[in-house]
Amino acid sequence: MTSKIELQSNESIDSAVRRFHKQISTKFSRSWYKSRAGYYEKPSVRKRRKRRLAQINRRAHPKSNTLKMKMGRHWLYARKRPWP
Repeated sequence: MTSKIELQSNESIDSAVRRFHKQISTKFSRSWYKSRAGYYEKPSVRKRRKRRLAQINRRAHPKSNTLKMKMGRHWLYARKRPWP
């Protein structure tokens, strides 16, 4: 999978690089609240967790990268949640 951008007229290199990073991040990102095999999570709990992480992101990183949760294979299939 390759990503390619072309410099538009009257566009700075910084904005082109920003556009490229945005394209890459949307292409390779996965949703952090993906449902996992191993236990059932109520939709209201999932929404609450998503809202709480978005609030943390807004406070900690106003205009930078967002906080992401990475889980290993062990936690994908575990019956207990990796967070409290």
